Amino acid sequence: MPDAAAEDVAAGFFASALEKQFLAGYDAARARFRTCLRVCVDRAVMNTLESSARLKRGGHMTAVSVDALTPGDELRASSSADADMDEFFRQEWIRALFELA
Repeated sequence: MPDAAAEDVAAGFFASALEKQFLAGYDAARARFRTCLRVCVDRAVMNTLESSARLKRGGHMTAVSVDALTPGDELRASSSADADMDEFFRQEWIRALFELA
């Protein structure tokens, strides 16, 4: 983690610790203060790393419109001179089957 990012995480942790009073429940009988603080900071760092690595809705996917091509455009694109007519018939049969469904 770069120094600037570490400083941002540390500042964010202490700001939220003061705001939400994380350390108010500290009990000296259960653990040392520095151990409690270390566990809280480690959790905050892990949460930050996980959230930065998480893909947001759609991630690296590209959106393709279903209505990008009209049937006529597809017909012209697929009916070139070197296209196999059996494959063209199969594609049209599948398209008709989906239209009926």
